[in-house]
Amino acid sequence: MSENKKSIIRIKFKGPRFDGDAMPLGSVAELTRLQRILFEIARTQYLLEAPGKVRVPNNFYEKLSLGVTKFKNGSKSPVLELENIDPQASFAGFTQEDLITLTYNKFISKLNDLSTKSPSEITSTFSPQELSLFRTFGSTLHDDDEVLLGRRKRGHQRIKLNRDAISRVHLAADSLFDTNVKLIGRIEAVSLSGKASVKTVDNGTLNLNLTESNIDIDLSNALGKTIEATAIASRDLSGTIKSLKDIIKYSIPENVDKSNQLLFAEKLIRLLDLESGWYEGEGIKPRGPAISTAYKIAGWMNIDYSKIPVSPLIDGGANLTPRFNDWLLSIQCYNNSRIEVSGYNKSSKSGFDEFFPNEKDRFQNLLTSKIGDFL
Repeated sequence: MSENKKSIIRIKFKGPRFDGDAMPLGSVAELTRLQRILFEIARTQYLLEAPGKVRVPNNFYEKLSLGVTKFKNGSKSPVLELENIDPQASFAGFTQEDLITLTYNKFISKLNDLSTKSPSEITSTFSPQELSLFRTFGSTLHDDDEVLLGRRKRGHQRIKLNRDAISRVHLAADSLFDTNVKLIGRIEAVSLSGKASVKTVDNGTLNLNLTESNIDIDLSNALGKTIEATAIASRDLSGTIKSLKDIIKYSIPENVDKSNQLLFAEKLIRLLDLESGWYEGEGIKPRGPAISTAYKIAGWMNIDYSKIPVSPLIDGGANLTPRFNDWLLSIQCYNNSRIEVSGYNKSSKSGFDEFFPNEKDRFQNLLTSKIGDFL
């Protein structure tokens, strides 16, 4: 290694997608996202050590810029190096090399035991600015992917990240920032002034003012109607929508083509009315993540919504049981966002039982590979 370069981080991607020599293009983007997070940690550290400063020097990010200078084991292990080390560069008493090393150590300590931390613990570990950048990091990872982060020297800690750990960070980030959401719900109550209480597929009760809509709504006939909305919303640490900040648009659809879809949504919403112990003293109450997942998956299948039976799961969640030719499927959407799909073919007496990813393309490809031209 040349004297003006220093190895900072070795990243190892693991999973079936990384067994070949080519690196998936989406994973290359993760390296850029990682550098942005490191930049933010370095900025915070600099400002802590430089009282009175409110911004970093003009050449700050340029001096800390990392480059992918080599790959180990084909595409699996890119090495990020600090290039063009300038011994004269100084940032609040830190050399260029010392600051990026300190930044790396703080980054690793923040990621330590991430898989066991709750979203509330994560919000106290990362700053809001860091969480904002983390909202996109890891978004290209598949369920069977892992990322190992660590220094190349012996004795240095290595951190393993998978979809579960990164999803915890995303939940924590979403609880701090507003997001655009699309929801569908049932009007449970409405007043003469137009204030309505809506129970949504995403779980929870939201309050709308129907008179603020740009469409003509008959308030006397609104009770029990299904409503669609696009809104800016905040979520709690479980990912459940807790409040609408600004309603972008909403409507009460009368489109005949959507009638079965809306009836299906109402079936799912009714599951939220169940209480714990709903089945002979047993049965966990279905919650929002399971209901919204079930609604989303139903839209991924080329089946009439009226032909998708809905039932609650004893272990908490929603079960979809559509039929296709000789196949009977059971798509189990659990409260913890896990999806399990089983199928039985009554003609061949064969079947399968799989965990499926919460991603449209992969869900469709896997299900098609099991039972043919289904989607």
